[in-house]
Amino acid sequence: MNISNISAVILALVLGGSLNASQLETFAIYNSANSFAPAGGTFSDGGSFYGTFTLDLSQIAKLGAGGQLSLSSWDITTTTGTNFSGTEYSSSPVETGYVTVIPVDVGGLLGTVDEDVIQLTSQSGEFLGLFFLEPLGYFPGGVVQLAEEGDQGSSGPFSRTDITGSAMALDPEPTPEPTTQSTLPGGVAVFFFLWARARRATRPARL
Repeated sequence: MNISNISAVILALVLGGSLNASQLETFAIYNSANSFAPAGGTFSDGGSFYGTFTLDLSQIAKLGAGGQLSLSSWDITTTTGTNFSGTEYSSSPVETGYVTVIPVDVGGLLGTVDEDVIQLTSQSGEFLGLFFLEPLGYFPGGVVQLAEEGDQGSSGPFSRTDITGSAMALDPEPTPEPTTQSTLPGGVAVFFFLWARARRATRPARL
């Protein structure tokens, strides 16, 4: 089975065997370790991040070589922790929000996948980045591999991060429909298991 066939199988598993006819999709950020609680993910300093964002999946599919796409709408809140006071990122009033798609060749069975980064900037200068690894040319959501928030005026490192995978972006609700409930978690697990195995085979371990 070649790479394109493997990718198609994995994509079908991730999507539960069917594609939503609508191209505008809204994703909500839930806590992946606490029964998909709406509190969202947790930063290293104890603050949290939660909310929604909407993007056009038909445009994601057109960014085969990578690029940027403006989000249709977004409303994500971060709460106060020990390193950062938190803020609200919203498309009303108008702020900056887009997704950057970067094809990454991880080798092995997966070949090339997309690193999709949701990038938001508030009116007061804070910025938030949510990093996902997705099947090439599609955005089904899933685990937030990395979340980072900081201040545009800061010359140092990001003020806080989450590298634990504490959050998931799900569409449209945390409980899948009965026909897809059994296949959705398995499809996501297959995709990230293969990706992790390929990464271990091609990249040295971090110290």
